[in-house]
Amino acid sequence: MDMRQSIFVFLMIVLTIVLIISIFLFLTSSSGRQPLWTQSTVFGFDNFGTATYEDGILYAPSKGNNKVYALDAAIGAMVWSADVRQCDASPCIDDDRVYVGECFSPDRTPTPQPKAIALNKTNGNQIWSFTEPENRAWVGSPVASGDFVYFTTFGSGVYALNRTNGNPIWNRADIGEVICSVAYHNGLIFVSAHNPPGQYALNATTGEDLWHIDIGASWDTSPVIYDGMIIQTVSNTTTGSTYNAREWSTYVLNETTGATIRVFQGKGSPSTPLVHGGKIFIPSKADRQMWAYDLETGEELWHTTSLRGDNAHAVSYCSPAGAGGTIYYQTYTGVFYAISEARGEILWTASLGGLGFGSPSIGNGSVFITNDASLYAFKIDYETGDWPMFCQNKLHQSHI
Repeated sequence: MDMRQSIFVFLMIVLTIVLIISIFLFLTSSSGRQPLWTQSTVFGFDNFGTATYEDGILYAPSKGNNKVYALDAAIGAMVWSADVRQCDASPCIDDDRVYVGECFSPDRTPTPQPKAIALNKTNGNQIWSFTEPENRAWVGSPVASGDFVYFTTFGSGVYALNRTNGNPIWNRADIGEVICSVAYHNGLIFVSAHNPPGQYALNATTGEDLWHIDIGASWDTSPVIYDGMIIQTVSNTTTGSTYNAREWSTYVLNETTGATIRVFQGKGSPSTPLVHGGKIFIPSKADRQMWAYDLETGEELWHTTSLRGDNAHAVSYCSPAGAGGTIYYQTYTGVFYAISEARGEILWTASLGGLGFGSPSIGNGSVFITNDASLYAFKIDYETGDWPMFCQNKLHQSHI
């Protein structure tokens, strides 16, 4: 082989390497990140429930076929399934049990005799169930603590059920319609109601008020507890009384008294904000952006460009998750974003299609996200994260 042939071979090798790198960068670029796997048995319009991760297993509600699934998080294969009608919230994992609740259909058709349910974590068999006496739907993700598991309902407020047998211990039906989960901390339950609007701190053992205020109505956005503060997004009517005429704002409240510490006016949506490291990250309905603030000073750190996708009327239902300096977030239009936590830059996106109601969860070196068509897994570099799923804790405990 003469010199010219050697140079030609060398150049071909270099070009091949460049082509391979280019293809790799294209496949992982901001316009086309590909999923590690998909699982289409998890689907359904209005499928809000985040897949809860623990020890290599995902516990995922599927409103499309009235199931809750346990899936192998590495490959998406089914481990077991259980019949749970219109489950609308993230399962709560508690030792050897999975707590779920039956909600209403997307068009608000009631589910007859809706049940709060405890499932065996290993095989999905039902351990106990409790039927809501007034046929009120179980809406929020359950929270377990001590001898109690706490559920919310659309019409009968908050229930504290016995964790062992599901018998009711107390019920605050006067709170009315709740469309979020409770948060638990230091013997107190925090909840924000939709109708009548109001925010409550309750004794976790008795259900009695510690404080009760009214800063607005909550819809899907749950309280978060951080460093002696309650973070709660609410909406208030601006012009008229329709859903789209509401202004969303995020309040920072004193955990002990309910007094307002700070308000991020006009910043919020039905999403629950992400809070950690002294910062708050708020998806905002009004401008379809995500905003980052210093939680102590209220100083703006950054905001993204518009995340509206191709639908100018899209509203945000997804609560962000975070790991390794990256925030993961899905728009209503089914675009999944990886956003730099430090600067708000878009690192990559994946167009999932369909409509995005679910929130991401992180575990097993992947981030998982549900839309109305499927459950998707994307490979990332971190086993878990600072905020691995809705309301921070991977087992769904709404506190830090």
